[in-house]
Amino acid sequence: MAFSDIDGKIDKQSLKQDQEKFQLVYDNASVATLSYSDFSKDVIRINDRIRDIEAVVIKNDKPVKYILIRGNFNAYVTSDNMLKSYADGIVTYIFNNKTKN
Repeated sequence: MAFSDIDGKIDKQSLKQDQEKFQLVYDNASVATLSYSDFSKDVIRINDRIRDIEAVVIKNDKPVKYILIRGNFNAYVTSDNMLKSYADGIVTYIFNNKTKN
């Protein structure tokens, strides 16, 4: 087991060469399965994670002017296959109940 630093780099000496496969885990989800030789590459591509958001049902029993939907987000910006920036936080979508925009 090894942990990466803030730049995503892992100390390769902390890995056992005789271990057959390694899993890269981020946010408790596997994003790649690698062999020891994969760690000699300069860039390792990981699996994209796309999460579907469950449908939100809004009843119009008590009409309101605005509907607010709030949730967590994270985003990565890459350039030339290199991570340039990362952002995460809480986003709020505001919908006008009358115009539905």
